[in-house]
Amino acid sequence: MRQFIVIGHDAPTTPDFSLDDIAGGAGRLDVLCRCVNSAFFLSHDIREDVRVHLVLGNEYT
Repeated sequence: MRQFIVIGHDAPTTPDFSLDDIAGGAGRLDVLCRCVNSAFFLSHDIREDVRVHLVLGNEYT
């Protein structure tokens, strides 16, 4: 099993951010989404033996 731990220091933990500005105003939340996509998706398949752990603002999610 592959496990990925991704730390988002500036990612918001509250819903008070604009979806129109995910790349800037949401603390680069787009990079975290891209990491999750890369962990699970292969070119023509989905990895099933993967765990992704996101650490947002020192809170384990």
